[in-house]
Amino acid sequence: AKAAAISAVTKDIAELMTEIGLMPSVITTGQRVAYHSACSLQHGQNVTRQPKALLSQAGFTVVDVPEAHLCCGSAGSYSLRETETAEQLRRRKLAALQSDSPELIATANIGCLLHLAPEAGRPVRHWIELLAASLEGEPRQTHAQVR
Repeated sequence: AKAAAISAVTKDIAELMTEIGLMPSVITTGQRVAYHSACSLQHGQNVTRQPKALLSQAGFTVVDVPEAHLCCGSAGSYSLRETETAEQLRRRKLAALQSDSPELIATANIGCLLHLAPEAGRPVRHWIELLAASLEGEPRQTHAQVR
């Protein structure tokens, strides 16, 4: 009962920001972003559309990702224990993420970010970083830097 009560009032930042609304962006980059929805969010919390909608509202062009429901292979310690399978999943996920030639890849999970970034061939950033940069008027070139 206690867990259910906490779960009922717990929200991801994307859900909260969707409810309260987004301030107008200071800059509109128009940069093409592929959004990777982390397994914990999309399967556990049913959060899939909100981060993409918020990125779009902030001036990014969010491209469609085939097989968006599939894991990137990070899965917590899975990438350390099952390295071969994790690598196969990463290659498949990166092919899907890169299929529409985005300039950036965004995700909501630091594990996914760290797993995808070394092989992505383009910047991988937390979607909140991109949103903050847009709202703060950060120049376009900074969006490409991996922090």
